[in-house]
Amino acid sequence: MQGQPLDPVQQKRAMEDPEVAKIVQDPAMAQVLKEMQTDPKAAAKYLQDPVVQEKLNTLVYAGIVRLGWSVCLHEGMVVA
Repeated sequence: MQGQPLDPVQQKRAMEDPEVAKIVQDPAMAQVLKEMQTDPKAAAKYLQDPVVQEKLNTLVYAGIVRLGWSVCLHEGMVVA
């Protein structure tokens, strides 16, 4: 989740989506995102949970989160 900064205009626009805003404001997801920032290998653990995986997909598609090359798209879902 490191690398080039995310586009602030795209982030602002994405936050206007109620679904995206709800995910970002969820304390459990905040912890997931924080852990993934400090330990990129944590993504593999969290992507095993279908609920978290769906929320991460939403954030990736909205441009709020960017996952590294070790994560790929498969049948419309982010998998490790």
